Amino acid sequence: MALEAAEALVSAGDGLWELLSMENLPDALRASVSAKLRGGPRSFEETLTLADYEISFGVGDALDYFDGLSQHVDLQDEVRRHMLVRWCLGHDIPEQALEILPESRALERRDAFLLHIQVLTRLERWDRIRELLGRKDLPLELFWQYLLQAELELGTGDAAKAAHLWNRARSLSDGSREQLWLLLRPGDRIGGDDRTTNRMMGDLVLSGESVDAVRSYLLDRLARDGNFDRFLESLRTLKVRFGEQAEWVNDWAYFSIVMGRDGEEALAEVNRIIEKEPSKLAYHMTWAMAMVIRGEPREVLERLRHFKVDWESLAPRWRMILALALALASVGEKEQAEHYMQGIDPAGLSPYEAELVRRLMGEPAS
Repeated sequence: MALEAAEALVSAGDGLWELLSMENLPDALRASVSAKLRGGPRSFEETLTLADYEISFGVGDALDYFDGLSQHVDLQDEVRRHMLVRWCLGHDIPEQALEILPESRALERRDAFLLHIQVLTRLERWDRIRELLGRKDLPLELFWQYLLQAELELGTGDAAKAAHLWNRARSLSDGSREQLWLLLRPGDRIGGDDRTTNRMMGDLVLSGESVDAVRSYLLDRLARDGNFDRFLESLRTLKVRFGEQAEWVNDWAYFSIVMGRDGEEALAEVNRIIEKEPSKLAYHMTWAMAMVIRGEPREVLERLRHFKVDWESLAPRWRMILALALALASVGEKEQAEHYMQGIDPAGLSPYEAELVRRLMGEPAS
């Protein structure tokens, strides 16, 4: 949209919400959009969106907007009240969240109580949480009570007691996707036998959860604990259980290859899934990484020439580009390799991938 057209929309008061999504909007025009939107009555959702918008551009901080949001006429609605509590937590003002959802309201219904406990946890008010969980009139089933007690003991450092309570909660679980996720997160933090949490991940897959969701969880866990051996073992467990689902095979094979674990088995597995789905580029890129590590980059480049791919469009899935960049570097095509490496955030590389980059980007093969 041309700048003149944007200015005309602001003057007319039209399309203001659409303008919020525009990139590179001049600061003065952005301020005009905000002023116009603040000028009239707005729904709670619109007011919240506008607050986030202005905060993101440094107009103010969350506390500057809290009073207006907390006094909004729509806040009598419980759903919106909870929305504001989550907004406060997202902006790290938990004391204000407690004003919106006091204990008296929290005891009326389960969702409110769980959110109230979340706020108290952020504030680390462990004694108050313990007192609340000791009440007899909680709007919670036993599953939730044991789970929250486990979270409490985990927060206060008693891992053994947390594990006991977590297992009690697990025994009462209905096996639903929601409860599996609720159990998995504290279960992984408690530690202990990973076979149980690995089995839960498999149960999530069986419940219909997407491969992407479970994979994202594993990557998030890896970012927290940095335990690549644990990560790889979880992937192997899922690969063994769901060997007919090629995505799990490919994930395990890729990290096995870059970590130098079971490389021959991993390559054989990748060749097997490529044979079944020869058009799937992701599987070929895992194969490519194995071949680059084995010192056969020219074979990689020869195979990839048969794929009509806009490599630039793959930047968000940078692990697919990494093998190509390393193959190019290995045959001396440094300039092209560095071009593709620009789409890769070095901070996102595992230590194993980073070492490959250091070695192969600096030492071209003959």
